[in-house]
Amino acid sequence: MDQPIFWYSRTIFTVSNLKEAIDFYTQKLNFEEQWCQGDTIAQVNRNGLEIILHCHDKTPIGGGKILIVLNLDLLNELHDEIKENGTECSFTSVPWYALIVKDIDSNELWFQDTTSLA
Repeated sequence: MDQPIFWYSRTIFTVSNLKEAIDFYTQKLNFEEQWCQGDTIAQVNRNGLEIILHCHDKTPIGGGKILIVLNLDLLNELHDEIKENGTECSFTSVPWYALIVKDIDSNELWFQDTTSLA
């Protein structure tokens, strides 16, 4: 019997300071640190959303983006949680309704409402 094809992917965000980036994701966005190798690479996770944080002298910092689709109730809960943690965020309706959170290196997490998919 053939094995099903399974693609496993993770986003890599380039950061200027690994410890500060881990602190931002774990303290402000409630991710959990999964692993860390020295002061150059680590992975954080929240509900299966895994992000690799990479700190390297020769790689441009920031500019990464990831799109996460949530239902409207979860999106509103996340917005309340983010504001409660004192993290800045903004909403956009172009090209779709989404909550945007920038990390300390200007990588962006776009949380899209599922109703925007229609």
